Amino acid sequence: MDRVPDEKGFWKLQALCNTDEWRGLFSPPFPRKQGGKGERVVQETKYERERRESKAKAICNSCPVIDDCLDAMLDMLLHSRGECPEVWAGMTVEDRRALKKERFEESHWGSDGI
Repeated sequence: MDRVPDEKGFWKLQALCNTDEWRGLFSPPFPRKQGGKGERVVQETKYERERRESKAKAICNSCPVIDDCLDAMLDMLLHSRGECPEVWAGMTVEDRRALKKERFEESHWGSDGI
């Protein structure tokens, strides 16, 4: 069965990440203040980020609409200047950067590297 592109984003309704239970796994939490006098802002640690992203990737990899999500993510990257910190289609920011670099090198040097 061929996949029909969904221009309106109705695929999001079928996405496994579209639940209150898992929504927080796909993007970093807001920095939080900690302490009393002289409060400091605490951000997610590397360990917390890697753990959160690993859980999000596992959910993505079993999602029935991962291909639609990938299409939406690639379209967003093509039409925006920034990078989103969320996990999309099972890919983190680092994964997307590596893919972008790989695609650039293939288009620039050819798939055989010559």
